[in-house]
Amino acid sequence: DHCVTGVQTCALPILRIADPTVTTAVVMVNCDGAELSHVIVDGNRPSLGKPVSELYDGALIYAGGGGQGQIIQHIDAYEPRGWAVLHVSEGDPVHRCSAALIENNKIGPAGEDMARASGMVMACPNSVVRCNNITNATNVGLSAFGALGSTVEKNLIVGRESSCIASGDQEAINKALSIRLAVVELCPGAVFELSSPITFKYD
Repeated sequence: DHCVTGVQTCALPILRIADPTVTTAVVMVNCDGAELSHVIVDGNRPSLGKPVSELYDGALIYAGGGGQGQIIQHIDAYEPRGWAVLHVSEGDPVHRCSAALIENNKIGPAGEDMARASGMVMACPNSVVRCNNITNATNVGLSAFGALGSTVEKNLIVGRESSCIASGDQEAINKALSIRLAVVELCPGAVFELSSPITFKYD
């Protein structure tokens, strides 16, 4: 089992954004073999607020692009001022991201009601995303669109202020279960109107 229990944050170095015009703390894009590990990355949104302009709305950690074999592990990243905590981009048709390893990280909280943010947005093909704890993202917890050939498993995604999904329609459950081996809990007393069977997806 590749999973470890939590990120040991004691005595880890902290990267904290201090300039209100800055939203991105770490840029790894287009760097083959780049590794980010054993560090706390603090977007400092509670103190600095949301970006002053849409021109400054990048993810807290920007990786991927044309980079091959990047590693992000054992980090604690939270409170982005931009649209996401972690963005692993796909690159372009000539320089494509591939074979990233993203494991054993703690991601979130992210965003607020008037400035929503996602936890992890991963579009790097042939990658592994596992054993990450993603909590209290106000937009999407984990997105893996376009990451063809990737393994996404054993990630714990906890909803905002609660680990359960409240009443709603079937789409809410199906969306949660679309992440392989994610832990999904329905709130006690919740009622969901089903139009077809709930389907667990493992591929």
